Amino acid sequence: MDLSFSKISTWNSCKYQYYCKYVLLMDFPTNQYQEFGQIIHQVLENAYTKKFKTRNDLIREFYKLAKGTQVNKAPFLKDAQQLMFQFPMNELSNQVVDVEYRFKIPVTEDINLVGVIDRIDIIDDDTLLITDYKTNKAMDLKDYVLQMQLYNYAIKCSFPEYKKRILDWYYLRFNKHNQVVVPDKVNDKIKNFCVNIVNDMNNETVWTKNKNQYCGFCPMKEKCFG
Repeated sequence: MDLSFSKISTWNSCKYQYYCKYVLLMDFPTNQYQEFGQIIHQVLENAYTKKFKTRNDLIREFYKLAKGTQVNKAPFLKDAQQLMFQFPMNELSNQVVDVEYRFKIPVTEDINLVGVIDRIDIIDDDTLLITDYKTNKAMDLKDYVLQMQLYNYAIKCSFPEYKKRILDWYYLRFNKHNQVVVPDKVNDKIKNFCVNIVNDMNNETVWTKNKNQYCGFCPMKEKCFG
């Protein structure tokens, strides 16, 4: 099984949504807020690969990518302008290892840890900076502690020559960084965590519906509580 932070988050928030999405393989359309975040991420990836020089380059790229999508309307275009106008362009000159780095780390013979990291920078000979862009309207780090731990484990396996990894959750809306160094002892627990949660997923039979703050964005909401 390929195990991602997104899959684990769905499992933890609602077993029924997990069942629909990952067992029945039902199609879950992207909502406008998710699409906005995806386009912002694509703009910032292109900023590195296309070597943009100014914030206007970022905004023009967003407008181009937004054409024909559900976010090509005033509130989202204005929101994108605000985010891009405060993006620190000097970061484009950092020593970037990769953007949109895709990893697939074997945990056991049957389990792979998978994911996509927005950006990896070299700080010095021993240190990597792992950046994840957030477009959230609230800075709530506790929702992403597990994501940090999983990314830290993946980067340690992928780049063992770097002994230190700084996890940077960059909240674009606030232009604020939240940086954490995950203790190495946490890595020792990741394998058991992955094995245990996959066992739970494989053995589940009830698929409980759980009403939570994300229900409004779920295409199954009418079947659940309609």
